[in-house]
Amino acid sequence: SSSSSSSSSWTADEEKRFVEAYNKYGKDYRKIESYLGTRTLAQIRSHTRKYLLKLASSPSSSSSSTKQKRKNGPHHNNTSSTAKREPSLSSSSSSSSSRGG
Repeated sequence: SSSSSSSSSWTADEEKRFVEAYNKYGKDYRKIESYLGTRTLAQIRSHTRKYLLKLASSPSSSSSSTKQKRKNGPHHNNTSSTAKREPSLSSSSSSSSSRGG
C-alpha cells in the first residue's frame, strides 16, 4: 500500500546501497537494479541523474555561485554602458580637433 510513497523518496538504506552499486557498476542500471532489489530501471535511471546533479553542484556551487553573483553585480552594467559611449565621444572629439588644427 505504501508503494506510491516509496517510489518517490528513497530511504537512507536504499541511498547507501545505490551509491555502493553505482561505485561498482557505474551506469550499468541492470546490475544496480539487481543489487538494490527494490527499485525499477526507470527509478534507478532518474535517481542516477539526480545523484550526478547533486555531485556536480554540491562541492563547487557554494563557492562559485557567490563569485558569479559578485561579478554580475551592478558594476557590470555600468562598464558596458560607458564602453559604448566612450568610442563615439573620442572619435567625434578627434575629428573636430583635426579640423580646427
